[in-house]
Parts: sequence; structure tokens; C-alpha cells
Amino acid sequence: MIAERDVLFVVDGDYIFRSAQATYGKEYRISYPQLQDLMKRGRERDLCYHMAVFVTVKSERNTQLGFVSRLSQLGFDIHAFASEYDVLTGEVHRKDYLAEMVQFIKDFRCRGNYPRTLVVASASAALADLYIGLAYLGVVIEVMYVDALSAKITDIHKSILLGEDVLYKH
Repeated sequence: MIAERDVLFVVDGDYIFRSAQATYGKEYRISYPQLQDLMKRGRERDLCYHMAVFVTVKSERNTQLGFVSRLSQLGFDIHAFASEYDVLTGEVHRKDYLAEMVQFIKDFRCRGNYPRTLVVASASAALADLYIGLAYLGVVIEVMYVDALSAKITDIHKSILLGEDVLYKH
């Protein structure tokens, strides 16, 4: 059953952060309030929005903990994963949380129903099969992306290229 008045908005925080920096420059960040506004633009006012963000953070950095807190204040359900620092190489390893993101979307229920609309901020090809399955169930799929949408992503109703209007300089 489809919940007609509900929208699920899921953000792949690492994807949009890295893509924005690769496209526009290292000094750019995503403005989550602007991202929310873009997601709501053109929709009826009385819809019920469910928002979640998946992100990897360095838990020892207070600025990142502040970032997660601000996302929560904006109404996002936070799914944060700690990165690992390799003391020998100095490399930071981020958790690949796409499987958890897919499982969250598959398991998400709104009063026992699927939301009518799913908006995902990620161009990952790993989500393509999920979109096909949800579209078959009657879910409207919209994808937000920064640089390029994977050719494997089909069965979506709308693709939204994220531009400088959702960015700010850090």
C-alpha cells in the first residue's frame, strides 16, 4: 500500500560532499537547508516529510559532531558511521554504508505503508536495483546528484542536478 501524502528523503552525505568538492572545489560544502528547500520545491505544503542522512564522521572532531547535531536540528534522522584512521599510512578509511542505506529504504514504513515519493541524494549505481523494485510497487523515485548520474539508474521519475544554489564556501 502507498502512503500518498508521504515523502522519504534520504541523503548519501559522503557522496554529495565528495562530488560537490570534486566538481566545484575543496572549499565548497553542501547547505542542507538549501537541499531541503530544493527537495520541497514545487510540492504541496501539507505533505509529511521523513528525512534521513547517512554520513561518515571523524568522531574525535568536535566540528563534525556539531555538523551531525545541526542535521538533527533540521529534522534529519542521522545514520553516522565512524571513519578509521590508519596510523601507519595516515589514510582515513570511510565506511561503505550503501548497503545500510539500501536496507533502511527497503525497511522504511510510514504507518505500515511505503511513502508515495522517495527522493535520494546520490548517483550511486548500487541503488539501481532498489529503484526498479520500488518503482514496480508504485513509488515515485527522484534522484539528486552533483556530477553525473550512473547509466545503470533507470526507472526514476525525475533527476535533479545539484548546482551552486545548494552550496556554500567554507
